[in-house]
Amino acid sequence: MELNPNPSFAHSQYAIYLVTTGQSANAESEIKRALELDPLSPLQRSIAGFLFCWVRQYDRSIKEGRRVVEADYVVLNLVEELARRMRTNQKQ
Repeated sequence: MELNPNPSFAHSQYAIYLVTTGQSANAESEIKRALELDPLSPLQRSIAGFLFCWVRQYDRSIKEGRRVVEADYVVLNLVEELARRMRTNQKQ
């Protein structure tokens, strides 16, 4: 992270390391940075949910989990719509 401080994945992985070694305050700042860098990533939201659960912040964990489900639901709807349009075009 010293070479490139911006990859969200590095921040979230470091947050996992920190929380599992008892450094939850630092872990929270790292996952916050990961979410700032990639706010739409279901992966980063899932990791945040895991971390909040680990430190017994269950309400925050549930909130992040719901964001992941909502985001995936939108993606699922887009894929279904694309498939429907492709089937319609094949029939013509």
